Amino acid sequence: TLASRVYQSGCSWMVDTGRGAVSGRRLVLATNAYTGALHRGLAQTGFLTPSRSQVSALPLGKAMKDNPDILLHRSTGLNDLGTGDYFFYRHQSGHLVYGGGRGHSKTGDRNTVDDSTVNRDIADYFERVPPELFGEASWGEGGTAVKEWSGIVCYTPDRCPIVGESPTQKGLW
Repeated sequence: TLASRVYQSGCSWMVDTGRGAVSGRRLVLATNAYTGALHRGLAQTGFLTPSRSQVSALPLGKAMKDNPDILLHRSTGLNDLGTGDYFFYRHQSGHLVYGGGRGHSKTGDRNTVDDSTVNRDIADYFERVPPELFGEASWGEGGTAVKEWSGIVCYTPDRCPIVGESPTQKGLW
């Protein structure tokens, strides 16, 4: 169920949910960008930066439809592009699932927790990039995205996750 707030009460950690409150001596936050929304103290430090992230499900290009496994056998990250791009092939649906594209946003998607929209600049980039990556001849003519969605991720200044017990709040992990 959705958690709406966490707080300390005596030696216990409390979690308010739509079904009531739960408590425990230890609390593990595994919430990514929503940590700041639940834990006001951490939010006030400014250490976490929420950001909208985006993904598109793309039909394969016409030249790749006959034998997609040649180039799409596994998923991969394309970190050398500086955009956080990654993709994987869904055999069940026959779609290339492509995500990342952060460097192609003209509006900026950092410091937002609104994932109700799709950034058109990034979506357009996703449709343009497969022929560039795989080559026009290998990819062939492509189509428009079958599905597009966004979600909220979170960054720390060093881009490393926060792991371990809080140094100032016993029982909070």
